[in-house]
Amino acid sequence: MSLFYATNANSMKQGKQEKMIKQDGLDGNVLEKNAKAFRLKLKELTEELELKMTLGGMEARDAWSKTKAIVNEVSHSLDDTEYRAKELTDEGRVRWHLAVMDAKDTWKDLKEVLSEFSKDAKEVKTEMDTARVQVHLARLDARDSIEKRKKSIEARYESNVKPKINGFISELNQQIDNIKNELTKS
Repeated sequence: MSLFYATNANSMKQGKQEKMIKQDGLDGNVLEKNAKAFRLKLKELTEELELKMTLGGMEARDAWSKTKAIVNEVSHSLDDTEYRAKELTDEGRVRWHLAVMDAKDTWKDLKEVLSEFSKDAKEVKTEMDTARVQVHLARLDARDSIEKRKKSIEARYESNVKPKINGFISELNQQIDNIKNELTKS
């Protein structure tokens, strides 16, 4: 019977060491739950041993004294684990809170930048629309100016140049007729 409890105590000690090795990789809440479950199991084992000690005599007392030392060691280790789990949980909550606050600040800054960008984009669009209208109006003005210039040139042609050209042509025709007449006379 004492061999069973000694083996159990060794496996518990080994399990405790494995848990201590893994504790830094675990979530604080998981560590806390495991510590509580293990503490409950130890309590059950202690009560069972006390009962067997009362019933079993000397062999049970030897097993109990060995087990009690292991229980005290494991209990101390559980206290450390429970403290570390609480510490990790608190640290995780603080980090989460800080991350959320940072995200809120970043979002606020981003919203301001996006708002400014949106305003700038609206201003640029308005300026582009204004420029398009101005270009269109300039084209219309240019067409109107060209049309007026064309009409002015046509009017000057009709009033000044055309009569002169017609007069010149008439004079040429008259001179040609005179030359023809002289040639025919001769």
